[in-house]
Amino acid sequence: MNSTNPKHLTNPKLDEETISTEPIFKGKVISLQVDTVKLPNGQTATREIIRHPGAVAVLALNGDRMLVVDQYRQAMGRTEVEIPAGKLDPGEEPEVAAARELREETGYVAKSLRHLRSFYTSPGFADEIIHLYIAEELEAGDMALDEDEFLEVSEITIEEAYELMDQNRISDAKTMMAVYAWDLYKTTGRGSRDLTFENIAREASDRKGIHLLGVIDCHSPVVQMDIEQLLENGTMSELEGGGIAYQDTTILLGTELELREPGMREFHMLAYFRDLKTMKSFTDWMKRYMKNVNLSSQRVYVPALEMQAEIKARGGLIVPAHAFTPHKGIYGSTAPRMADVLDSSLIDAVELGLSSDSSMASYIRELDQVPFLTNSDAHSLGKIGREYNELQLAKPSFDEFNMALKGQEGRSITANYGLDPRLGKYHRTYCAACGSIMDEQAMSAERCPHCGSVKLVQGVLDRILAIADRESPHVPANRPAYHYQVPLEFIPGLGKAKLRQLLDRFGTEMNVLHRTSEDELAEVIGPVLAGLIVAARNGQLELSSGGGGTYGKVSNKERSE
Repeated sequence: MNSTNPKHLTNPKLDEETISTEPIFKGKVISLQVDTVKLPNGQTATREIIRHPGAVAVLALNGDRMLVVDQYRQAMGRTEVEIPAGKLDPGEEPEVAAARELREETGYVAKSLRHLRSFYTSPGFADEIIHLYIAEELEAGDMALDEDEFLEVSEITIEEAYELMDQNRISDAKTMMAVYAWDLYKTTGRGSRDLTFENIAREASDRKGIHLLGVIDCHSPVVQMDIEQLLENGTMSELEGGGIAYQDTTILLGTELELREPGMREFHMLAYFRDLKTMKSFTDWMKRYMKNVNLSSQRVYVPALEMQAEIKARGGLIVPAHAFTPHKGIYGSTAPRMADVLDSSLIDAVELGLSSDSSMASYIRELDQVPFLTNSDAHSLGKIGREYNELQLAKPSFDEFNMALKGQEGRSITANYGLDPRLGKYHRTYCAACGSIMDEQAMSAERCPHCGSVKLVQGVLDRILAIADRESPHVPANRPAYHYQVPLEFIPGLGKAKLRQLLDRFGTEMNVLHRTSEDELAEVIGPVLAGLIVAARNGQLELSSGGGGTYGKVSNKERSE
């Protein structure tokens, strides 16, 4: 995309003809001119026009948080909270400028940078156009501010962004536009062009080989309309045992809810329902207690126990989501014990999250009899199936899944397949000021040992050890085995083209990760990459821990014994 103004359809009857232009002022950033124009009725008028080279702004997402900068604005006479932004240099492409501004103002580099929208700021008198980009998969680095630029970087949740807007701390158009875009981006079927209900089903069935899949945006009327259309045209069908069938894959209709008890921080909880009719009934009740029922993971303003009662009244399943993460995990953010917040007898399972495993969770006694789920919270198609569960079922359906969680009639969870916790985004404590990830010696520190900052994001491992009521983990004998896996996207040097070759040859990522021999892999991608996949399969690669919203890393060297 270039930096020229986009072309729009015009109404010739309203066009104005420029007769003359008088330059008034030319500065470092803007110029001012006065145009004399001929109006549609034949008369003349003057237009004061500010010319601007254009700018970029970056919605930079670090997990479920947005990067913002505090910066003094002379025109406003105060400090404003904004997203990273800056003007285009002469001849500079917007995407290049977006990457530059993100790096200069925050120190972060984005592996994924995508254009969202371009918009004019004040078309009545200025031609300034801002190109808004979304940046994801961030890696921390060093800031490179201009000599006259002074700012502070921080991370905020979407709820905090709205609170800052209410307080008039965020009041500039580009940042407000980014917040609204972020809110929309979180919604399945509309927030992402690829992450539609049908595409999710196709990815799970055709590429990942998944037989049972939960989609947790099904409370949204927009998503429900998509499902109804797919049912009507025969692409999908409702199963007698509950769930939506697509080829060999069954989709469970779920929702992710945000709740907050007085005096506590918020947490996320999953609810699954048997069929679309029941899900729509839940939506009709819930929409009275939330701001926007079309969006994902929204705050529902009811007590947690009342929410549990409403879910159970509809035969639903209750699963606290990513239970140990510092951002909205019930253990990681809200309370040291689940029973302090919820009725534990109504909990059907606990979702471990990417940064923990069965052994880590077994430091907490109240979880001894609670089933563990290893689910991948996927915000893109490629990340579906990073973690999954192996179930003993007669067939994939809601009823069978419910029986497996309860261990009834031979149904059960037989194994958990999850990320090595070190690869998770929140495994270790992280310094938000300098980007350091704490090692074993610094895990209990109140200040960063590298820069002295107190802006620490407690890691999952460190949080579990802090709230543990056992000195060592106790894994019950009936607990399913936990198998570590390294998703193909983490393998160094395995790009999209080679991944496509593997899938074309072996069908699904599960086949590549767990079933295909090293010799067969080498025939497609060569011996080096094949060796890395097998080494990852056998737990023989060196890993560095993630933290603060940044994934851990896989080395291209095998671990030394």
